[in-house]
Amino acid sequence: MDVVVDTSKSLAEIRAACKVPIASALLDIVKYKRPRPVELQLRSLECLSLAEEVGSGAPPPRRLRTEAGAIHRGNEPLLKRKVVDIPNGQVNYVAVSWTWTRPEDEDHSVGGYLVESRQGGSPVVSKVRDAVLRRVLAWSAHVKCPNIWIDQECIDQENSDAQEKAIQSMDLVYSRSKHPVALLSARLDTQERLTLLKALFQLQGDGLNADAILNLLSLITSDPWWNRAWTFQEDYKASIKMAILIHHNPSLEQHKLDLKLGSLPGELCLNSADFRHETTRFCLAYQNRFGENEVCKRIIKVSGKYKVLLAEPGPLGLGISRSMSPTIFDDIGSRGIAKESDRLAIAANCCGYQTRLDTESLRTTGRSLSLSMLALYLLNGEIIKNDNGGEQIHGALSDNVFKFLKKQSFDNFRPPDEQELTFIKSCRFPRVELTLQGMKATGHLWKPAPQPIYAESVSDDWPPSSRSGRTQAYRQTLENLAMDLQEGAYFEAAYHTLACRIQTYLDSWGSQNRRRFYQDLRAEELIEAIQWEEPLLLACPVDPQTGTNHSPYEAIFILSEDCPRDRSSMYFFTAEKEEDAVTGDLTRHVSLVVQCADITQRTPRLIIKGWASGLCFPEPRSEMEVLFPWPSFMTA
Repeated sequence: MDVVVDTSKSLAEIRAACKVPIASALLDIVKYKRPRPVELQLRSLECLSLAEEVGSGAPPPRRLRTEAGAIHRGNEPLLKRKVVDIPNGQVNYVAVSWTWTRPEDEDHSVGGYLVESRQGGSPVVSKVRDAVLRRVLAWSAHVKCPNIWIDQECIDQENSDAQEKAIQSMDLVYSRSKHPVALLSARLDTQERLTLLKALFQLQGDGLNADAILNLLSLITSDPWWNRAWTFQEDYKASIKMAILIHHNPSLEQHKLDLKLGSLPGELCLNSADFRHETTRFCLAYQNRFGENEVCKRIIKVSGKYKVLLAEPGPLGLGISRSMSPTIFDDIGSRGIAKESDRLAIAANCCGYQTRLDTESLRTTGRSLSLSMLALYLLNGEIIKNDNGGEQIHGALSDNVFKFLKKQSFDNFRPPDEQELTFIKSCRFPRVELTLQGMKATGHLWKPAPQPIYAESVSDDWPPSSRSGRTQAYRQTLENLAMDLQEGAYFEAAYHTLACRIQTYLDSWGSQNRRRFYQDLRAEELIEAIQWEEPLLLACPVDPQTGTNHSPYEAIFILSEDCPRDRSSMYFFTAEKEEDAVTGDLTRHVSLVVQCADITQRTPRLIIKGWASGLCFPEPRSEMEVLFPWPSFMTA
């Protein structure tokens, strides 16, 4: 039995089948949650390496020595097993990304390589196709890395516990490899195709060769490697290190070298991130020029680069304001996989989730895959909009889970220009609890002052051209702000607490402390707002016991367009959790403009209005529990 595969159905249909509201169905799945076990943090990894020949002669039979010292006589090369320590950071091993399904035009033979048995005794024939191992060993020699990790041999396929551990930690295998490599079965066998591929990277896809480049990209991205959920994860987690190998005719070796498309004999070597970036850019430009095109859509679907796809026009040009997570879920859901419940582990691995779902229990009880994915998304603190309670049930739930997440997820983040995706990836509630009423979270609630202030800018020429000038201007801006607060420049009153907090923060400016990374980004955004003479709001914490305001101001936020004009019920909500080196959990932070009709409730109910940018210096004593109610269509 496996999970119920219902991702093609609308949430309204799933709700009707469950006969309970979506929120109730989610709570039925939440009971299967579990933290990511610390033992899955991948401290060591079983790898393979080619055994050295004994003696200097080359004629068969070869004499190969196993790690145990036994001599194997035969013509087959021997792959030894070796345990490699995997500390945090990059490790010198090759992680292989490939498809087990045999391509039609590839040599299907196996048995050309032996591998050491885990149980000891004589070596056994490798299960991996000979053609795959030949390419992997050639790449291994090319990058001068003897250690090779390949799933079919390096995961004990007869041990269910070993398989589950590998599934839940596969993200670490590829993210920590120095030399991840993807093996495509596609072949490029003409000079013209190699020249077109080079033209793609040189931004030369003009009207004369655009159709030919599009056909070439269609050929490459039709390879099965692009259409599997596991290889999607491997490519995503390997990030900018993933190399793609594509066969070419041996007669094209010199032409390939001239075009600088790699130097491994018989293979084109492309950087996956660069290829996807240029492919996405090309296909978007092609459609902009010639109109919508189904081939372009398919290529973008399987090889799109998120940094390009998520960029949208804004007041300051193209920018990213939405999370990658809904797109990641959609991409995982649209690819082939043998076991449907594995999509949950892949999604959690790709998004860096620390809360997981017990897939074995979900399988045996036949739970909905769609609702399991939605529960996984929410359990890990992803933010959804809850300010549309008046929408009709069937209208809001008319999409499948992937389209629902794209529409319902918060899409108005305000990240800094150069850290957009990194910033947004950490914009999640640190600690959440799903209830029938909504999502409970813990953080700080801030009440803004009735009137805004306008801080003094320090430069008429902004931004400064040099890095040193920029740093000095940033520091001077905050120092001036602290001084004005101290001396009563605003509202004819002095705000000593906030002034001291800003000055203390400045005392460690530039310390390169990772714990301050996001605070520094928020400070820079505040400084930019001051320079552009945007209005600011001082804010004081709400007392979690009484719901009234503490007197000292301890935060300052930008009065953005997300802030409602009626500020009588407007608040800011912030929460942050530092990176956890033990569990691998990333830093999480949220800063939201919210509306609260009754602050005196024991657990205030907050409606999300937008993203809040600014600096806050909360005390632990003012931390409180709040509730973000579900939209009404999830509880009806």
